[in-house]
Amino acid sequence: MLPISLGRLGQVEIGMILWRGEVGTTLFFVLSGFLLSLPYWRGSQERILFFMGRRLIRLWPALAVAIVIHTLVFRLWNYPMFTAQISTHLLLIHNLFEFSVFGISAPWWYLATQMQLYLAVPLVFWILRRLTRGKRAHDTAMFLVWVLCGLVAAPVAILLQRFVATTEPDARFLLADGLVWHTSVAVHIAQFATGIGLGRAYLLLADDKRRRWWRWAAPLAIVTLAILWPAEWVMSKNFWPKRPLLLAGIILWVSLLDQSKTARWLEWRPMRWLGQVSYGAFLYHGMMLTLVFQSYPHLLDRRSFMHHTSAKAALALGASLAMGALSYYAIERPILRSFAKRQRQTHPAETATAA
Repeated sequence: MLPISLGRLGQVEIGMILWRGEVGTTLFFVLSGFLLSLPYWRGSQERILFFMGRRLIRLWPALAVAIVIHTLVFRLWNYPMFTAQISTHLLLIHNLFEFSVFGISAPWWYLATQMQLYLAVPLVFWILRRLTRGKRAHDTAMFLVWVLCGLVAAPVAILLQRFVATTEPDARFLLADGLVWHTSVAVHIAQFATGIGLGRAYLLLADDKRRRWWRWAAPLAIVTLAILWPAEWVMSKNFWPKRPLLLAGIILWVSLLDQSKTARWLEWRPMRWLGQVSYGAFLYHGMMLTLVFQSYPHLLDRRSFMHHTSAKAALALGASLAMGALSYYAIERPILRSFAKRQRQTHPAETATAA
């Protein structure tokens, strides 16, 4: 992805929004933690196995088909450690090894890291629910736990990196400053924890009918803190609090706007369709970019309109959305409907809570 110079806002580099997708990645982790935690902040009693079953049913079948398609298109069987590549991706642990992090499709590391973070949320909520008495005590303890995760993630991750540097491991599996480090849970848990804390803040502000001014003051305070936070106090741009806090403030402000208007916009048919096919588009976007930009140069003749980078990107995006739609209607939707129907029959109470 090409860097675009858009200047700065305080110490925040606006131009980095499109640079290597770094801000986009942080946004997805913050937003995932926010949306995932809302049912638990509201008191969901959903079992861990039921939760993980729903997530795997949503992610795994389409991923398995995408792995097969990538294998056929790029003839992956000719590459070293082919069996290990397929196995680690199917188990969603490919972010734990250097040879497999970007092995099949570079963006897919996000799926493994996110799934590992998904497992932590219901587990931590379940543990604290049994260690605390009363909803207020539980919510306070839960909030402090995730704030602590955000604060200690940077030093713990750096200590782990220094430890790995002293062990001289096999470079195929682990490097001190390799891809595993940059895609690890230790690096991204601060962003995810910010989203979980944001979920609690959102529910408190959304339910407070007396102090409506907080709906403007709280997001503004968070964004101001993120902008003014001294750069020398931040170990990494991805760690708490700078970039995650800035995005959290923006998400909180958007969420607290007129909810009827926001809901109507999100229920708009094109937006709903985009949300439905987005996972499939994510799975195939890397492949489409490769095919358009590298594998078929004759489609991109200099004399043609397709020579322009923007046109190539638009073609790749359109092809990704088409593959995403095919994945959703042929694989994801039938499986999700079948799973939901079976769960309504076997666990009606949990299904209603999850919904």
